Amino acid sequence: MEVWIHCRAKHNNLKYLLNYQEELLTDYANKKTMRILGVSKLLYKDINYEDNQILEMINFIIHRKIQAILVYNKACITSNPEDYVEFEILCHKNNVRIIELMREEEKLKLGI
Repeated sequence: MEVWIHCRAKHNNLKYLLNYQEELLTDYANKKTMRILGVSKLLYKDINYEDNQILEMINFIIHRKIQAILVYNKACITSNPEDYVEFEILCHKNNVRIIELMREEEKLKLGI
């Protein structure tokens, strides 16, 4: 499975969390034998469709180069519910799953 890793921190003083997220998501992808085709690390409040990293990720989604986007939590995509739904629809239309690391870990704890 080809995947894209997406990391986001809201404030400049939390920039170090970008590398932490990338490490966790890379470890998860490696354990699941996923192939990482791209990584985006964004440092602002919400998704910005003019950002080059977002445009590249969207290009991978639209051209179906990836099957999933790995995030720590869906809030790492955006904190705006309307923007998240729009992004989720884009992914769904192109058969791209959004995999949240926190949900996957909860499922493991519950034995699901």
